Amino acid sequence: MVPDKGRNKRAGVVWVDRRRHCRYLLEIPIDWTDGKVGGVSTGLTSNASEGGIMAFMGERVEVGTALNVTLVFRLGFSLASMEAPSVVVWREDVWKEYLGSYRYGLRFLGLDPADLRRLRRLFGNLERQETLYVPVHSGLTQTGPLPLNPLDHP
Repeated sequence: MVPDKGRNKRAGVVWVDRRRHCRYLLEIPIDWTDGKVGGVSTGLTSNASEGGIMAFMGERVEVGTALNVTLVFRLGFSLASMEAPSVVVWREDVWKEYLGSYRYGLRFLGLDPADLRRLRRLFGNLERQETLYVPVHSGLTQTGPLPLNPLDHP
């Protein structure tokens, strides 16, 4: 093979999604504590997967901090909750200025098998609801996982 030597160079950006799990749009309340303050704080998820959540929380927490997160959600005709030991893997401060909250990426650390089953049921219900209740004329044809590039989402 002949080396390129600068010919045929292309400019652009390639987005490689390294996630192991599909993300689902999911806005549910969370309670969390870092074990230091002693009090419980609240937040709101933006999306979730089997590996973790993206959440908005009002307090600033450092990356690497272990959190005890409780998610409460509707499953069928009843409320379900799950305890999710988590760690902060990234934080965006810019959201504090606009929404009064910081945006975080939280990775779950070893979910209980029963909680993982409940979470999978929740994701299955979300897929069925999108399939059943999104009108064809709405232009929203996306079901299941989000697209690789969030800018492509309608």
